[in-house]
Amino acid sequence: NEGFTEPIPFDELEKTGVYAIEVISDLLIVGSSTRGLFIIKDNKLIKHFHSEAGLPSNQITCLFADNDQLWIGTDKGVFNLDINDFSIRKYDVKNGLILNDVYDLITVGEKLWVSSNKGVFIVPIDQNGNKKSPELILDHLLIDGEQFEEESEKITLHPNQKQIEFHFDASYALNELGNTSIFYRIKELNTKWNKTNLKNAVASYLSLSPGNYTFQVYAENKEKLRSDVLTRIINVKAPFYKKYWFIILTTIGVCGLFGYVLYHRFKLNHEKIRPCF
Repeated sequence: NEGFTEPIPFDELEKTGVYAIEVISDLLIVGSSTRGLFIIKDNKLIKHFHSEAGLPSNQITCLFADNDQLWIGTDKGVFNLDINDFSIRKYDVKNGLILNDVYDLITVGEKLWVSSNKGVFIVPIDQNGNKKSPELILDHLLIDGEQFEEESEKITLHPNQKQIEFHFDASYALNELGNTSIFYRIKELNTKWNKTNLKNAVASYLSLSPGNYTFQVYAENKEKLRSDVLTRIINVKAPFYKKYWFIILTTIGVCGLFGYVLYHRFKLNHEKIRPCF
């Protein structure tokens, strides 16, 4: 009975509470309250998933093993971990959950049963993994750090507005973080696409020159399947002193003033040399 009283010798586990334990084949899987998920084999830690290593939440509330699939309940939704390649898929309020704070879960056939503080609800399980094209959405838009409510696909930046940030999310059974890439560009400024992923799903632009721009973005999963290209038109307004009417009026005014000065000087010089009789 000594084995039941000896703690697992990992420093990280000693710093947190344990909420759930599961076994898949010869793997012991431990879900913690603040340190994420630990996978142990032969009393050795072989994987540690946490917020900086592939798992969007460190608070594991429950675990359920279904053959080689591990279902992980957290305060930020449900995650499915494939033990074969350690890839992660996410289920949250954007693709089936009523809310993200999960108390317990179980799979029955091709359905996921989830309990929460709003009762029990059922979510269909996507058995095809990443063989479905990702669905990219514009989660929110910031202009100078403040959230902008879109009314159309055309965005107007006024002269006093300097920075625009696009924040994305790719939903529906995707392998998260590094396994899903996001490509974006402003077509008029770049022929090549910039690349990021769901861990840093932001495109930011500062001090665009006045004019019209076409912002484009799409997601691509590890199977090289792409989402539709999301497009937004950005209209950057010029300050009044850069508008044609102001430039024309200013030019006319300067030319007029210059002409008046020349005329006045010519008139004075002409009067000085006029002969007296």
